[in-house]
Amino acid sequence: MFAKQYSSLIAEMERVKSLTKLTPEERKEEEEALEKPQKEREERERKEERTRKQREKHQEEKRIQEVKQRAEEKRKTYELKALQEAEQEQLKQERLHYKKVIQVKEKPGKRPRCTIEDLKEEQKAELCGPLREVIPEDPVIFHRSDATWIAVQGSNKSDEDTTGDN
Repeated sequence: MFAKQYSSLIAEMERVKSLTKLTPEERKEEEEALEKPQKEREERERKEERTRKQREKHQEEKRIQEVKQRAEEKRKTYELKALQEAEQEQLKQERLHYKKVIQVKEKPGKRPRCTIEDLKEEQKAELCGPLREVIPEDPVIFHRSDATWIAVQGSNKSDEDTTGDN
């Protein structure tokens, strides 16, 4: 390294000697000629630095965009999964409700087969006699109204005709 500095120093001293022998215009041209490669090199380095910074900026923007895209995809995936789970839960609840309804309908013996109204109708029928024995010409017709039997007499016939003693 010392040799490199020494040779650089010698080159600089020779340049100074040569510049002192030259006229001011020649010195200016010589300095410009010596500085031209250095300026070109510096310009090239600045250009490379700008290009490198632009490339890094572009890569950083690309990475940020990719991160955002992955985050959005994850969010959508989680939302879709949550929606599917909610639908599955709803279907499960509906099935459970349906099973409960079916079980209630299928359970025998929970409700009596004959109601109080059926019992009252049967008792009235026994008191009045069997309904099948009622003669169609008989003016006494039995009607059901609010779980009670009402006998309605025909308009033309009398009570003697309804007894069936003819």
